[in-house]
Amino acid sequence: MNLVRIKKLKAVENPLYANSNFGDSAEYHYGYFVSDPVIGERFNLYPISNEFSKKGISTSPVVEIKENNIFHTLNSVYQYEFIDKL
Repeated sequence: MNLVRIKKLKAVENPLYANSNFGDSAEYHYGYFVSDPVIGERFNLYPISNEFSKKGISTSPVVEIKENNIFHTLNSVYQYEFIDKL
């Protein structure tokens, strides 16, 4: 497993949950990367600790995958990057 940080870049134009602020609670969320985003599935980073931004993240289902580790979900646009350490 690789260590990753993910950032919410923005909300999509017509989010499934208009009032969702998931992903906005920290500039980056940290976790362990298990697999690439897959259309129709949630993207999951598994937790490192109980610390706020290190609890990992589970997005709404992925609807589009772009270059540079950017992907769109039903609610948001995210970008992740692999990191060596926290």
